[in-house]
Amino acid sequence: MDSMDKKLKRDLSGGPLTRSGFNERLRSRIEEQLGEKPAGRGRRLFQLGRAGAGLLALAAVLIMLVQLQTGPAALKQAADAPGTNGGISDAGFALPGGAAAARRSALLIALRTDGEGDSYESMYRTLLVTTEGGEPIVQAEGAGILMPFKIDFWRLVTADSDDGGGFYRTVTAYNTSFADKQAAPLLKRKEDIGQYGAVKEKVVFAGNRYVAIARQSAGKESMWVMDILQLGQPRVLSQLAGNAEPHAAAVVTAEGRLGAVSSEEPALAGKDVIHNWTIARNQGEWSAYRTPGGGSEGMTKLPYRLQSDVYGSHDSLTIGWDEIRSVEPAARDAFTSPNGNLAAIVTDRSLVLQGADNGKLAGLAVEVPLNAGEQVVMAQWATGSGYVDMWKAKAGALLKGGIAPKT
Repeated sequence: MDSMDKKLKRDLSGGPLTRSGFNERLRSRIEEQLGEKPAGRGRRLFQLGRAGAGLLALAAVLIMLVQLQTGPAALKQAADAPGTNGGISDAGFALPGGAAAARRSALLIALRTDGEGDSYESMYRTLLVTTEGGEPIVQAEGAGILMPFKIDFWRLVTADSDDGGGFYRTVTAYNTSFADKQAAPLLKRKEDIGQYGAVKEKVVFAGNRYVAIARQSAGKESMWVMDILQLGQPRVLSQLAGNAEPHAAAVVTAEGRLGAVSSEEPALAGKDVIHNWTIARNQGEWSAYRTPGGGSEGMTKLPYRLQSDVYGSHDSLTIGWDEIRSVEPAARDAFTSPNGNLAAIVTDRSLVLQGADNGKLAGLAVEVPLNAGEQVVMAQWATGSGYVDMWKAKAGALLKGGIAPKT
């Protein structure tokens, strides 16, 4: 192995890429390696064979790098790029077991149950479901919301605090890959104590990188969508209670879809921007709603489909409603995997998980009982053996850890 090979191997062996891992220095080395001339006629066959093997290896590396840095913001830092966990797939690789292995699926589905008499006294749980041999298996279940974002998993935490003058239940988040980092604190000034009374929040939707929140403050409700990175920062009581903190605003894209952009983005000037909006479930898809009064009263469905990086790369049924209702007549909603081999069917009483093939539900079903009024707030998919195994290992261990820590 020559010195260039050693340097290249060292650069590629440092674990998962962070930020702009595929940088110009690494690109130059790969291009130099591809552009090396043969050392002489006597070694030509050897060099050609070596170059062929090198090209295959480098092609695999480039595919992996592209997989890790897909999306419209691939040239920005990873923290600014849309996540790729929703519908993430490694089916483009040659996987052990061939096509059957590539058609494996994993689903992280989060549910919320509201308390009696107080819809902001909410409990959450997340299930990890996979397919093994065509049959669904609930691999793990844990309290709280475990949300995939890029190649990491984040916990959404509802943290309670009481300063003697007011009670606050706020949503925050943290990356589970950092063992020493948990939910950021709620920041309060001395003059804030006793000024706002009760402020309560709950999660309405979570997906890819966005979280829709309902907030009750001073007896009024408001609806907001926030980037998970915004929720990962300390939140300021005066800003959130006054509905003035940074958030994700809705804008219509050039393609006629509804996208989300930070309210602090200068490019929003002069555009038709919707600040009070939310994401709610319609039968078979996530939809955007304008909240003209700020809260859930008078919500109107926006006439645009959501851009894929708002909810993840998959939000359409791969199994028809006629087929779903032929098996579960009480079905009121459903989620199906991108490759069509797993369905999560929602009824009033249960979440029915069932394997499928060629658009038909087949095999044994797993039934997960639902609490009264329990509803889905997140459904994120991974397909292909590589990502499914990673989710089983990482998400499975995190969910078995139980209730998410509070600040």
